[in-house]
Amino acid sequence: MKEPEEVRRLQRRFAVGHTAFLFIVFLPPLAFALQLGLGPDVLYFAGRGLVLVLTAALLGLICPFMHTCFRPTNRFLLVSVWVPAATFAFVGFMYRHRTSEAAAALRAPSCFDDPAKKRLQIAYLAADELYGACMAWRPPPTGAPQEVDSVTECPEYHVAARDWDKEFHYLASLERRFPCGGVCYAGRRLWVDPGTYGSSCSPFAAQWLIMGHTQASVLMGYSIFIIVVLIPSHMLLLSPMVRRYDHALHASPHPF
Repeated sequence: MKEPEEVRRLQRRFAVGHTAFLFIVFLPPLAFALQLGLGPDVLYFAGRGLVLVLTAALLGLICPFMHTCFRPTNRFLLVSVWVPAATFAFVGFMYRHRTSEAAAALRAPSCFDDPAKKRLQIAYLAADELYGACMAWRPPPTGAPQEVDSVTECPEYHVAARDWDKEFHYLASLERRFPCGGVCYAGRRLWVDPGTYGSSCSPFAAQWLIMGHTQASVLMGYSIFIIVVLIPSHMLLLSPMVRRYDHALHASPHPF
């Protein structure tokens, strides 16, 4: 019979192995999915909801810490692997679908068929009107003409931002990253180098969404591969390993 100390050592080894497997397999796609979902283009068009769904994967990664509470069963080990794998597959599929739709809408000549693109264009027109009014209201300069550093300096900007906060933040990020102004058509830049003109921001955003689509495809493909590999691994490795683990613990008069 095994001594209690040897049993505890076996439990620790099993928990460490379980933790190492989950972290090696699922931490890289978790970081990859967060980097994808928190990008400004994907975040605007796909929303924050899928980032929150990734918390299900985090729950799977903390499962090994529950080894101290109860003896892991075959079903428990399966859940700790299937939940993050299925979560990443679902998130990858949804990001792939939404980025594809958004990129197609941004590349299309029509400006008002897609609701997100339409709202973005209307928000830009509201900010452009605000900037024009802001410049017209400024007192005549005594020396060199004065320009505002950004449309955010206009007095009514924060009032307008109550209705267009999400759109204004995204439009500002587009101007920071690309030499563009306007959404559907070339227009005046408002947040960075205001008053200068740039090409339409839609092609730039569409290109980054296409890159996001590729990343989402990689994430989904990796998750499906893990799921496919898990099926024979469960029959050939996991079940026999759990049976041997249970047998070793039952062989001791003090299993816990």
